[in-house]
Amino acid sequence: MRFSEFLKDQNIIDPRHFIKKPLVSVIMPTYCRAHDGLLSQAITGVLTQTFSDFEFIILDDGSIDGSEVVIRDFQQQDDRILYVRHEINSGLPALRVNEGILMSKGDYIAFQFDDDIWLSHFLENVTRESMKRNRSFVHCQAKYLLGSDVLSPFFPIMQPTYASLLQRNTIANVSVLLHKSVFKSTGLYDPHVVLRRTTDWDLWIRIAKQEPPYMLPEVLVCAQGGFPDSIGIQAPWLGYEDFTLLFHVYRDNDLSPERIMDFDVISLDKFYDKLPRETLYRIYTNHVVSWLKHHKEEFVDFGIVNEDIKTLDTKMHTPNAKFFPKKTIKKSELRVRYIGVMRKVIKRLFLRMSKIFWIGYYSLFFMFTSWKQVFYDAWNLLPPSYMEIKNDPFILNYRSNGFLLKKSANLQHCNSILYQFTVRGGDLYTLALAFSRGDNNSYGSVGVEAIFLENRSVSHAITSVSNVSEEVPTTFFFEPPLKPGQYSLRIFGDHLKAQMYVYELYKYEGMKIIKQAFCKAGLV
Repeated sequence: MRFSEFLKDQNIIDPRHFIKKPLVSVIMPTYCRAHDGLLSQAITGVLTQTFSDFEFIILDDGSIDGSEVVIRDFQQQDDRILYVRHEINSGLPALRVNEGILMSKGDYIAFQFDDDIWLSHFLENVTRESMKRNRSFVHCQAKYLLGSDVLSPFFPIMQPTYASLLQRNTIANVSVLLHKSVFKSTGLYDPHVVLRRTTDWDLWIRIAKQEPPYMLPEVLVCAQGGFPDSIGIQAPWLGYEDFTLLFHVYRDNDLSPERIMDFDVISLDKFYDKLPRETLYRIYTNHVVSWLKHHKEEFVDFGIVNEDIKTLDTKMHTPNAKFFPKKTIKKSELRVRYIGVMRKVIKRLFLRMSKIFWIGYYSLFFMFTSWKQVFYDAWNLLPPSYMEIKNDPFILNYRSNGFLLKKSANLQHCNSILYQFTVRGGDLYTLALAFSRGDNNSYGSVGVEAIFLENRSVSHAITSVSNVSEEVPTTFFFEPPLKPGQYSLRIFGDHLKAQMYVYELYKYEGMKIIKQAFCKAGLV
């Protein structure tokens, strides 16, 4: 189903005296928000801005609760509103936002949503900063609400970067102002059904790769979540591992304003040769099929769907037929697999029978403390890029006390590795670790979990294995930063398909081993 098919029922309702050349275009998609007053609240927040040189494009994605009446009433009072009405609910907010961007006439694009709130100085302040600093990607801090609870009064606390965005989305969509030129170089929002809940995160990563975002350290918007009928609740969540595999697939050309009309919002063809078969099937069933079941009858009733529905409907009932063809296994391959299984069985049997021998062997080995300096110190094996960690006073203090450097247990096979960690001298924003990989398999993720021992609060950071390299330290970002105090630090791997180790400091005292994390803390 192509992007252009969702525009066939487009009904543009112009005001009598629409603004000719605004500086800013404000885009707001909406669906059935009139009944709870959120739509009126969001529109009022835009129209009462201290900055007035803007057009306000509202795209109604097939609302059936009286939203049209509310929007038309506001349009009668303010000529800056352009109302775009659709009878069909696509369930794809990114598609409607892209539609508004293509219609916009402003040099800058701002995004409002029907359940969020702008404070009166938002547009004035972000536009001023963008023009003053000549930055194309500007955002402010947001107050994040979940129902009536304040989850974060200042979000984010630290300036996001490309590296930090690879791990976590810390930019609220409603807080962003973009120069229109960025869409020519990085493309529009990806309107694919799989990215319904993460399409803004995907866009921030693509833009930040070319130009870092600039954060205005001021709370000018309120981002609200947790509503039962919101896309964040109804749409299935895309796992972090799957998301990282998807955003590494280059799509900028397909998402350009010139080619977006031909973009297929349900096809997975571009991912066939880049994602594992089980990942494709999971994404297909959890996202494409669920969206199709919810909207199929409506699309057919309005006559905008062609053979795509029939094709996917067939695939839905025979998912293992043409969509995911099974690989034919030759007899020779079966023989090789059988030999491999038998080797594993013999190896496990041998290891169990010799367990007592290995325990005795390592016990005797640890008694010869002079050997550890020769065989188990990897200090000089690390590349020069780790010099900053090696020169950290925290690390040098352990080295002077006789601690050596070695690889940890394999994160692929153990649940996690635990250390004790103390934050001193300020809040901790980043933590750099040294990893060693078994091969180049990029599926899975590694993460760090910090448990504050004073009140047992938990903070975590996670990154894709594709972002881990043996040549440079891997940096984890904490938002909000960790406060000074004692922490239990847990390093873990998730869905790893290859061996993964983290370097750690260690010291033997008799038969007892003392371990500490080999890391560099970034304080603010």
